[in-house]
Amino acid sequence: MEITLLLLFTLALFYCIFADYSIIIALLFGFVLFFSYGLIKKHSFSEMLNLTKEGLKKSWKIAVIMGLIGCLAAIWRASGTIAYIVFYASNVCIPSLILLMSFWSCAAVAFLLGTAIGTSATMGIICMTLAASMQISPFLVGGAVLSGCYLGDICSPISSTLLLVTEVTKTSLFTNMKNVIKASFIPFVIASILYLVLGLISNVVAFNPSTGQIFADNFNLSHVTILPIAFMLLLSFFHFEVRRSLSVTVLLAIIIAVFWQGVSIWRIPGILIFGFTPENAELAQVIGGGGLVSMLRIICIIVIVSCFSAFFEGTGFLNKIEKIVQNMSQTANSFPTTLLVALFSSIISCNTTFCIMLTSQLCDANYEDKSALALDLENSAAAISPLIPWSVSCALPLKTIGAPKVSIIFAVYLITVPIYNLIRAKTRKNNKEIEMG
Repeated sequence: MEITLLLLFTLALFYCIFADYSIIIALLFGFVLFFSYGLIKKHSFSEMLNLTKEGLKKSWKIAVIMGLIGCLAAIWRASGTIAYIVFYASNVCIPSLILLMSFWSCAAVAFLLGTAIGTSATMGIICMTLAASMQISPFLVGGAVLSGCYLGDICSPISSTLLLVTEVTKTSLFTNMKNVIKASFIPFVIASILYLVLGLISNVVAFNPSTGQIFADNFNLSHVTILPIAFMLLLSFFHFEVRRSLSVTVLLAIIIAVFWQGVSIWRIPGILIFGFTPENAELAQVIGGGGLVSMLRIICIIVIVSCFSAFFEGTGFLNKIEKIVQNMSQTANSFPTTLLVALFSSIISCNTTFCIMLTSQLCDANYEDKSALALDLENSAAAISPLIPWSVSCALPLKTIGAPKVSIIFAVYLITVPIYNLIRAKTRKNNKEIEMG
């Protein structure tokens, strides 16, 4: 029954995608399926309601963070923070290197912040805005930003992804970090070379001076406008709780928007909720956006999927599937099995956190060395989830920076990681067979 329900849910997901319906419809269908499963398995209606409440409790914190990120993305635009960085960075940036620099800079910031989502809302927006002013394809930039954000995220010692993997596998954080960085080197080099080549062969134009003048005409490009980013980096360095860091940064940007940019205090609520829309139409094309409303779809996905997690755990939904995965691992290496499970988990989970937890639960018995499990989770679940168009891990960063979902085709690093590790697993298996033979 469990596999049948998962297949029905998967079909609903694909139907909504290809019919261009909201993915939330499929998720609500899944909610009904998995709730009904609990009732069929003799769990009372009140027990299933309690599991629903548990799921909601798990989701509210991340939902608040998503809302704050939407507000931050809007108010950084209104405060001139984004305009300041784009204006001055354009004077030193070589257009043909913008893809490579977007990849590297997002990776560096994600490593410092420990969050791919936060990086997309900061450095990602900057890279996309700068690229738009140079008429660089948003498909290419979106892929470079997505790759960089998750490269830095999975390697950072303060990353929620790495911390989660460490927790579920009961392993050493710094051992995992060392292993991940080592395993990421070749995919990083491959991605860097490809972004360099794509940048060199793309039809890129130099930064348009008129665009820079638009920034100068519409914003007070004082050094004060850089303070929100400085505070964000500083608070993250001292491991402040994410919600507090975002709240402080948003408040600081509001003050700058009002007192340095001359934005009416009465406009601030509208900007935070609906996003920043400059009166200048040309300026709006490169710097407009953000707002709480832009994140509502993502928040709905997070809430519903968190209920799935509670249902699976509370009803024993995955017990039979775990046995199937164990049988698979006996005929294949551990990593190919884990990768296949991670792909399936990514499709039905819609976020990296649930994907990691689900993959770990299903594959744990296949590993004696839990450090190997931790590394394989990073190279499978953490890399694949951002490539699933309806996953929060993909949809949120791309939505934040205003890139189309087809950008995942150019997320070279994320695509290379599982392929490279599949080749390594195959090579290790062949070497063992040669030694035994």
